[in-house]
Amino acid sequence: MLGIVCHDAGGAELVSSYLKKTNLDYIHTLGGPAQDIFKRKLQIQESVPLDDLLTEVDLLMCGTSWQSNLEYEAISLANVKVVKSVAFIDHWTNYRERFVRNGKMVLPSEIWVGDEWAKGKADAEFPHSIVRRVENPYFEDIRSEFIKLRSHQTRERATIGDTVLFLGEPISEHALKSYDDSMYWGYTEYDALAYLLTNTNYISDRISEVVIRPHPAEDPAKYEQQISSCTTLNCRIENSRQKSLVQMILEHDIVAGCDSMGLFLATLANKRVVSCIPVGGAPCMLPPSGIEHLQDLIRP
Repeated sequence: MLGIVCHDAGGAELVSSYLKKTNLDYIHTLGGPAQDIFKRKLQIQESVPLDDLLTEVDLLMCGTSWQSNLEYEAISLANVKVVKSVAFIDHWTNYRERFVRNGKMVLPSEIWVGDEWAKGKADAEFPHSIVRRVENPYFEDIRSEFIKLRSHQTRERATIGDTVLFLGEPISEHALKSYDDSMYWGYTEYDALAYLLTNTNYISDRISEVVIRPHPAEDPAKYEQQISSCTTLNCRIENSRQKSLVQMILEHDIVAGCDSMGLFLATLANKRVVSCIPVGGAPCMLPPSGIEHLQDLIRP
């Protein structure tokens, strides 16, 4: 029997897409955003306690989280019970931090990644671990969803000019929790948004609207102060639960952000994508194909 453990949105999207594709029998322990994602994609709701799950399964599959210790505890318990475990990494950043709590690293039996860029990073970070590349089922789902929505897209453009979608990320919160320093990466999400809003002319001279989409882990009203102080652009905030990420990507001409998975997803939709990490910030860790960098656009 397969046991599934997920908390954060990224890992939950990836693991749930894997389950849709494979039709395996499983039981699950879910927390946080993963509960709504599994309900939406797999129509399941009830979880079993983690201790009970590990007594009934012979293989554990989990995502990874920074908001929660759930997957870390599941892997730890699986190691104690000698249950094989697989952690499916959903991004290209902070690999070691996913498996460390209070200075102690706990690794699964295998680490799975969805592309060669990720595998190269994981091999370098975990030279003594088994790292496998498997086809990323979430990307396959996203491509299919883009095609489906485009075929039914009837939205009329309400603006003349280019529209920008900014994808928020809880960068400072993640840095503070992991490193006790909200500026660990040399910038915050607020700095990145300010950098974008003051330099939109370097992206396009015909931008008419900037829409800000908070991350699922962020308060929908998080960026309101920055929006209210923006006097040069027609800016508004969009509650992230009103429309899906895929819908919002399709509705905008340009997608901006920092290291968000959404930036990479926007490249799958052939959108123009710009990383607006400000000068002095840690470099963007997304696969480079199809992503521009605002710093490069500003440089003469």
